[in-house]
Amino acid sequence: MFIKSNNIIWDSSIRDGILEFQDGIITDLHHEVKGDVIDYGDAFIMPGLIDIHNHGYGGWSFTGTSSLEDLHLLKMRYLSEGVTSVLATASPYAFDTISESVKDKRGCEIVGIHMEGPFLNPEQYGAAPPDTPFPKPSIERLESILKRSKGMLKVVTLAPEMEGATAVIERLKQEGVKVAVGHSNVSYEQLSNLESPVDLMTHLGNAMSGVHHRNMGALGYGLLEDVTVEVIADGLHLHKPMLDLIFKTKDIDEIILISDTVGLAGCKPGYYRLPTGDVTMTEDGIVINEHGRLSGSSKPLRYDLNYLYQNLKISPVDLAQMASGNPARFLGLEDRGVLRKGKRADCVVFSDIFEVIAVYKEGICVYTHDTEIVRENPKLAEYIKDSEFLNFYGIEKEIDYDNT
Repeated sequence: MFIKSNNIIWDSSIRDGILEFQDGIITDLHHEVKGDVIDYGDAFIMPGLIDIHNHGYGGWSFTGTSSLEDLHLLKMRYLSEGVTSVLATASPYAFDTISESVKDKRGCEIVGIHMEGPFLNPEQYGAAPPDTPFPKPSIERLESILKRSKGMLKVVTLAPEMEGATAVIERLKQEGVKVAVGHSNVSYEQLSNLESPVDLMTHLGNAMSGVHHRNMGALGYGLLEDVTVEVIADGLHLHKPMLDLIFKTKDIDEIILISDTVGLAGCKPGYYRLPTGDVTMTEDGIVINEHGRLSGSSKPLRYDLNYLYQNLKISPVDLAQMASGNPARFLGLEDRGVLRKGKRADCVVFSDIFEVIAVYKEGICVYTHDTEIVRENPKLAEYIKDSEFLNFYGIEKEIDYDNT
């Protein structure tokens, strides 16, 4: 197969040419070929997006979806936004279904699980109710979680200042699981003095200790130290000057763009009554809970790309690195994340405002703007009655993992 554009993000440059795919692999970039070519004109052709932090979309959530077919619909919804690989951000209750869904190759590929919680600081409760009983970090609970994950657990977000967290961090490192700091009031000094440095700062600047002139906090650590950081660049979670500061202090290869979308993302504006609290989706797509706090994001990852491209003038090459190359490298996915000879032919074709024109997965066109998919969960009214639908942090109930 051959696809052409004047704006192909080839490796670390923008090229005019024709991409060739064979057997799911990128085989070359040509100037001329013999054969049929799909010409996308001036559209951007970029590596497929890899989103390492996302809870749901279109009325489905990874934690609140127990049906394999519903999970397929969620994966197709992500694919329609240009995402070809995801870390499903979910609580342990969903691990079995997620592990089973890996066999289903339709839609975006689930490459692992990101567990945000439950070992978080209750003072940084994020989108949870203010009185949420976050459990203390414990090895016993972690072992049950690891057993249930069946090797799918790739990232755990926790608060390293909590009692028992040090042992949990060490155990996660032994298992090869990346440790992320989030929902935390940890100090700069505490992070600097950890025997095993953390791997990631979860949604930098959100739900963490900020910068004070006598305490640089988790935000200061993320800005100054050589650590990878997640960034929600939708213009809502972080003030534009804060985004400017991040891009002035961090190297591009240390930044991973994320969506942090929730199950109501992509749904109609309105008032939603949930067991975990009422949520409003504004006309602008802002998700606000009954406590007046942002309740995750409603914007897909491509929205971040457009915001940075239009408002901070970030180049498409750097956008591709932060949304594809960096997450691939962080997760050890050496076969994807960049358009280069020998890499997997996962790519997305974007307009100049980052609307999806086409998505290719292993060299096959799996989505265009004409593709018919289910864009909003027809069973949403039923789903939102389940306390797991927006259970971001895995703290609603206990599970006896050894007997399930």
